[in-house]
Amino acid sequence: EKGKFDELVEDKGVKILIEPKALMHVIGTKMDYVDDTL
Repeated sequence: EKGKFDELVEDKGVKILIEPKALMHVIGTKMDYVDDTL
């Protein structure tokens, strides 16, 4: 659930919520994921 100051980032249908304390640590980073069934 989005907090009052959380940043919502959306790209290609993927939504990520980032809390303000973490924002400076993730700016400029790339995220990767694998869409796989367990």
